[in-house]
Amino acid sequence: MKRVAIAAALTAALVIGFAVSASAANPPTGVFQGILNGSSGASGCGTVHNEGEGYFRVQATSNGKRIVPVGSSGYCGGISVSKILAPSDFHCNQFNANLTASRIPLSNGAFDYSATAPIGPNGANRRVHFKGHWDSSVSRFVGFTQITSSSGCNSGKDYWRMKRVAAS
Repeated sequence: MKRVAIAAALTAALVIGFAVSASAANPPTGVFQGILNGSSGASGCGTVHNEGEGYFRVQATSNGKRIVPVGSSGYCGGISVSKILAPSDFHCNQFNANLTASRIPLSNGAFDYSATAPIGPNGANRRVHFKGHWDSSVSRFVGFTQITSSSGCNSGKDYWRMKRVAAS
């Protein structure tokens, strides 16, 4: 009898723990904006901006949540961003890190995207690794962008943080 009670208590604890961790990895929908850790910029529209900032929208679908371009929004005077924009430091890229993906799936509040994008000198392709996860303890996405080229340029991992700046 005692073993059954212990097993039932352990099962209940696992179920509760799973429910808490699942909700902890569940970012809200809306527009997210952020900059590289340690970079500076001008404040405005409720957050800090600079040339290397990133933007994306978390959107709910019947297949779960995903990251998509911001598109048109009411945020900050009605910004319109037609691509998913990864924060970057321009070490290996001449242009902003506009990703070619139209959507990136979120799995348990995390994403990991790697592809090429025409962001180098004269629009040359660069390899972009854009990875992040929802950190519910600070209510934002944290992650890194790494850009490399075939000529050997490597930005290293540029760490960033992105917070929700507008609801869906």
